[in-house]
Amino acid sequence: MEVDQLLHILPEPALMLSLPNGVVLAVNGQFEQAFGFVITSCAGKSLAELGFWERAEQRALLTKLTTRAASGPFDLKCFSAAGSEREVALAVTVLSEDRVLLLARDVTSERKKWRDLSRTAEILQRVFDSSLDAISLTRLRDRTYLEVNEGFLRSG
Repeated sequence: MEVDQLLHILPEPALMLSLPNGVVLAVNGQFEQAFGFVITSCAGKSLAELGFWERAEQRALLTKLTTRAASGPFDLKCFSAAGSEREVALAVTVLSEDRVLLLARDVTSERKKWRDLSRTAEILQRVFDSSLDAISLTRLRDRTYLEVNEGFLRSG
């Protein structure tokens, strides 16, 4: 089976670029759905020309690829065809001297959930720490104190 055909059966959004210039050779249907770039509009153009990522990011990645120093996944900020910013985990496989395969998983919503969860944990920690009431967190099975606040220490 040809590499071009394999591209289309991959479950992740994928695209193939030429080296060393980074021109798009092919994209699969999942890439079209995830980012809105169709092969007819992006073939023969670089991802920077398409507005997928900033020119400096592309230059840095292509430099790594041409020196075979690439690995992955790389975390990047990129843009859909409609212009919305996305966070992407990019896995890179150098196929030959002149071709590279990129798997571009959109992790925007996943990362947003983690940031929101982290902010919530920070808020709850501040409430816990600043409460005048005595508060303790205790493990039920052995009644070990896991954490106590200043109010608890003062009441002691």
